[in-house]
Amino acid sequence: MALFTDGAIASIEDLRGHDTQLLNVATVEGIDVTRKLALAQEELGVEVAGLLEQTMISGQLSAPPAIEQVVVTPPLKLWHIFRTLEMFYRDA
Repeated sequence: MALFTDGAIASIEDLRGHDTQLLNVATVEGIDVTRKLALAQEELGVEVAGLLEQTMISGQLSAPPAIEQVVVTPPLKLWHIFRTLEMFYRDA
């Protein structure tokens, strides 16, 4: 499995799997879907880093975790897809 920092978590095709009209809306509204994917991943990185920090503060781990150690699981990928769609339709 890929790590969070290895590259893009989801693709435009992943988004289209959840919304077949995505590219039509993007064309009409002038929205850069690739940029939305990147922005959503940045936001998730901040949220995941915060969750890791909370885990450390609560004393659940002995060593500080890092975002570079986070594996992209199917739920994390879905979170990225839905966050991207949320950002996309907020602009539309």
